[in-house]
Amino acid sequence: MIDSEFIRKERFKKILEPFQVHEEKLSENISRDYLEICPRKGNLMPHAIEVLRYLTQNYKLAIITNGFDEIQHQKLSAGKLNGYFEHVITSQKAGHRKPAREIFQYALRSNAVESHEAIMVGDNLITDIGGAKNASIDPVFFNADKIQHSELLVHEIHSLDELNAIL
Repeated sequence: MIDSEFIRKERFKKILEPFQVHEEKLSENISRDYLEICPRKGNLMPHAIEVLRYLTQNYKLAIITNGFDEIQHQKLSAGKLNGYFEHVITSQKAGHRKPAREIFQYALRSNAVESHEAIMVGDNLITDIGGAKNASIDPVFFNADKIQHSELLVHEIHSLDELNAIL
């Protein structure tokens, strides 16, 4: 598994390569600034709070992310989302990255539910939807930008308020 330090050091090097910029210090500075600024943005998708209020009254919620442990709590605080999720499952904590079946199984165990009792709402066809399928969890593709794809899906939504109709 690629560790967080590797990602922190290499992520922006890879982004800068096509521009033939090979300045390690610049890459490190961008990475540091990105990790400092990005999690503090509290912007939410339309209907996020209403849907979360409904869901928390009826279901156990967890976040499954490849993001860094320390950053996720900053993001939740910035979006005023503390209290909605029982668990924040990171790849660091689970020891596996999405789309690996193991990170989804870790989330199921954390919530004491079976795969047939869960759904995964995600916006990435490979890591979220593919990962849920790998773990025999019904996926819901959140396709807010209405991107064209050829994936065969049972559930696809374009707005969070469509989620209630599926449940």
